[in-house]
Amino acid sequence: MSVAVKKPHVKSMDLVRAVTIVSVVAVHSTWYTAGGSSSFAAGLVLNWLHFTREAFMALTGFVLTYSVIDRPPQWARFWSKRYRLVLFPYLIWSALYIALKVPLWPLSGYVLAWLKSLPTGSAWFHLYYLLITMQFYLAFPLFLGLMHWARRFPWRVLGSALIFEVLLMTYDQYVLHGSGLGINRYTGVEVWTYAWYFVLGGVVAVHWPQVSAWLLRHTRKLGVGLLGAGLLSALTYVFQEHMTGSVNFADAVLQPSTILFASTLFLNLVAWGLVMEQHAHRLLSHFSLIERISDRSFGIYLLHPMILAGLMYGWGLLHSAMNPWLLDASTVTLVVTITYQIIGLIGRTRLSPWIIGRAAYLVREEVALGKMAPVES
Repeated sequence: MSVAVKKPHVKSMDLVRAVTIVSVVAVHSTWYTAGGSSSFAAGLVLNWLHFTREAFMALTGFVLTYSVIDRPPQWARFWSKRYRLVLFPYLIWSALYIALKVPLWPLSGYVLAWLKSLPTGSAWFHLYYLLITMQFYLAFPLFLGLMHWARRFPWRVLGSALIFEVLLMTYDQYVLHGSGLGINRYTGVEVWTYAWYFVLGGVVAVHWPQVSAWLLRHTRKLGVGLLGAGLLSALTYVFQEHMTGSVNFADAVLQPSTILFASTLFLNLVAWGLVMEQHAHRLLSHFSLIERISDRSFGIYLLHPMILAGLMYGWGLLHSAMNPWLLDASTVTLVVTITYQIIGLIGRTRLSPWIIGRAAYLVREEVALGKMAPVES
């Protein structure tokens, strides 16, 4: 039985995914090991690392748009496949993380706490991403219609989304920050919070041949732009910390200064991925590792807070005896290594689609062996 040939996998996006997932681990490690809630230096580092959720949203917009823009899906089949690979891991991992906070007995109390966590992703701090993804799947038919319009008017679509994002982030950071009112109550778990990033990824996908060629021609200019955006982000952080005395306010994830830096870094990562793809024959071992980390990134994302919590519990004494940045670097390395290996083992079981959403690296091996057509991840 032949397998229908789909659009080829965009290998340059593997670098985006791999760098972003390692940076996610670094965000959470820095928060715990380097005093991210109170240290000025740690806050500055976190301010730069807070591109991660935005990069993942742009990547999600790219992947979905790229895979279906030229062949409109059967929506019932699309939703069935997509929700199966996200909803069940969401339910399972929410239950596992709730068990770290709530006693399993009496069972009714545990189940009630689990059910209460599901609408907002509050079982653990990182599960919001799965909620956002499921909201985006639901709204994707409308988004796809917008992307068809973006074929003719890309700058209008991008400009409108950017204006909306700037206004929303300004309102959230400087009007509603910390009030728990209005749109701020669930900021971060509402899909429109990341509208610009979904649109950015989608428009890049729609015009991929032209965009990829442009990125390759302008890698140096993109690098200079990233340095400028990083400097502006740092100056904004210093100013806000000086004016408010609050590191948490200054390095907030959702604020206007994040838009420029996260967007510029995303485009740079795509460009670097394209360059690596061109030199894959010389960077074969490095590119192979990046592919494997990319393939396991969703599982690493789901598991890493549990491993990190275990390390922090065991390393309590080291926190005062060891340089915090050395401890941070060691923690990131250990967490990524441990989760990578565990997800690799899970990915070889029949339960992997239910637990980590996919066994993609096994699929990639089959593609390499010519057993099936490539499928965009």
